[in-house]
Amino acid sequence: YSELMKGDRLKELQEKKSLSESQLQSCETRMQKIIEELDKKKELMRNADPLRRIIEDNINYRKTKAQVDKLLREIEILEESMLKVGVFDTIEKELQKLSKERERLLEEVFSYS
Repeated sequence: YSELMKGDRLKELQEKKSLSESQLQSCETRMQKIIEELDKKKELMRNADPLRRIIEDNINYRKTKAQVDKLLREIEILEESMLKVGVFDTIEKELQKLSKERERLLEEVFSYS
């Protein structure tokens, strides 16, 4: 009877050992997957900094470009205004010149009469 009990006990312990080894293997596999995921996340974190800088640079570029475009439009408007003023200036000078010529001609006409 004692030998039978020892055999059953041995079989029971072997089954527990086998189950424990299986669980250990499962845990090691799970741990390996977790380590791989952690490594991937670390890599993503390393890549996130340059990506963040690229995005920030892009945003700053767009803001600066919008400001430059706005200033260029303002410059164009001012240049057009300057041209108009320049044209009016030229017309005004021509009018003054013609007015003086008219005065001179009128004086000439009146001096002959």
